[in-house]
Amino acid sequence: SNEALTASNEALLNTNKAIKLEQGKLKGYVQQREQILQGLNNKLLEIYGSTAWNLIQRLWKIRLWIAPKGSGREKLAYSIFKLLKRIIRKPSVQIPENNDLELIRSSYLFDNAWYLASNPDVAKSKMDIALHFLIKGGFEGLDPSPLFSTVYYLNQYEDVKISGMNPLLHYLRYGKYEMRRILPSDSEEQLGPTSKTTKRTVPNNLISPAIFLKQLRSMKKSDQYAISISHDNYLGVDAGVQLCIADQQQAFNHIGKGYLHIYPYEDHDSVTDESLYVGISFDGKELGIMKFKDLLHGIKQISTMKINDIHIHHLKGINIKFVNELLALDDHHGKFWVHDQYSICPSTHLMRNDTTFCDAPDINSNACSICKYSMARKQKQGELLELFKTNKFEVIAPSKFALEYWKDKFPYKKVNGKVIPHVILKWTDNKPEQKRNNTLRIAFVGRSFEYKGWKTWMNIVEEFSGKNKYRFFHFSSQPGATGDYEWVPTRVTASNRTAMIETLRDHTIDIALLWSTTAETFSFTLHEALAAGCFVITNKESGNIQAAIKRHQKRGLVLNDEKELITLMKSNKLKNILKEYHKDGRPQAKFIINNKME
Repeated sequence: SNEALTASNEALLNTNKAIKLEQGKLKGYVQQREQILQGLNNKLLEIYGSTAWNLIQRLWKIRLWIAPKGSGREKLAYSIFKLLKRIIRKPSVQIPENNDLELIRSSYLFDNAWYLASNPDVAKSKMDIALHFLIKGGFEGLDPSPLFSTVYYLNQYEDVKISGMNPLLHYLRYGKYEMRRILPSDSEEQLGPTSKTTKRTVPNNLISPAIFLKQLRSMKKSDQYAISISHDNYLGVDAGVQLCIADQQQAFNHIGKGYLHIYPYEDHDSVTDESLYVGISFDGKELGIMKFKDLLHGIKQISTMKINDIHIHHLKGINIKFVNELLALDDHHGKFWVHDQYSICPSTHLMRNDTTFCDAPDINSNACSICKYSMARKQKQGELLELFKTNKFEVIAPSKFALEYWKDKFPYKKVNGKVIPHVILKWTDNKPEQKRNNTLRIAFVGRSFEYKGWKTWMNIVEEFSGKNKYRFFHFSSQPGATGDYEWVPTRVTASNRTAMIETLRDHTIDIALLWSTTAETFSFTLHEALAAGCFVITNKESGNIQAAIKRHQKRGLVLNDEKELITLMKSNKLKNILKEYHKDGRPQAKFIINNKME
């Protein structure tokens, strides 16, 4: 009919307008990218033409003449060289990637209109508003919305300052999954365990129980499904716990079961407010945001679908009453996963006042009372005790060490536990070792967090800088502080689980320094390093890492402290150990993802 044809033409015209609008945005983004690239080129030319750079180059060329090895002038020459290197700074401008810009633009923490109204000069720049904040405003201390204080986040987290990353981008990519705290832009609140939580916002994609049921019924493939709960959206980040949940979803789907995942909409500490929102996804597809009580009501209406698996991966930001009601739908049975130490203390890595490993002392001891997490730990422990007394949990840990540690520290003892490792290594034939120079290649594998041993890493890099004995590398998705090492950008994703292994092999890394100073429950980097043929060096406080190396002593060393590490590296023992380790070729293993359905 003519009416249908007219409607069709209007739809095509609207689609064409939308395409042109997107083309305009992309054109503007390309122009901005070109400007940034030109700025970087100019900065590099400025560096290469500087007096400091020329001095460094000349000093490097004549270093052997002015300071022969073994002479008293050698140490002085290297000190001058390192001092001059610090004069040269990396360009501060970062080139944003498309997904970085989209992540900022789509976040509820970025308010386009508010940002423009608060910063009239942005309109004069004629730059895309989100792009302006990403490459400029965030570094000038401008807030993206009333909900996020840029200055607070930068002042609170020194590693974010050092990384040179936009603060909101850091929070969206990493911070919220690491349980980092944010404050509203107008907050005068100081740090402390009793401080207020962030302001709540009403989500744009809020759905009703009726819409939830309609979506679920249209997507379900069977009458049975599992529910999982965690502290964040596993579809939006590639990290250890999230990858495990993704594996579990695929495993359930493989046998025909549906997989409903629930997570807090916002990063917060409260678990008692029933009006809080949760995000939901089904079989790897996001459905939207609901209130706790509405979601529970919707689930109870699914009379044709049977819940026979409830997996609790993490409880941060989750209403305990809601969890109890969910578990009642499966006769109060559930699987409780020990991915980290959050169920022992809200300080997930058991770091007293975020500085030193505390080993979870008695909750009424002085050692616990002096920590800022003390009151929060008591509150959380009371809630979890009630949860365990009310329900029948099977505790699942990724390692024997993690299960035994949790049983020792958790106050409720009447539970059954089992070990299901996230990854299994299947050893294959050794790879023939190629001849090369005597320099040992040492790597720090993973993000540059202090509890992962970054301070020790920087100390050994500084100690052995400028010497031919060692060459240092850092493999991570984000750079750490500047130093005499090579950063190799490496990102493990759900679609490329072996990216770290392949990159370590490509760079022929001899030693992986896994110097965690907290009780690791499971270490993907340990398995990646071993699979790549690296010899692992760790310390006695590293939890499952040291436990694994003690069981397989030929694959690594467990040292007492940093002093022992430096003494070892100054000697020739390490070279002899590596020679023995690689005498029959470089060890290799297949990295096999374990089945996570249990």
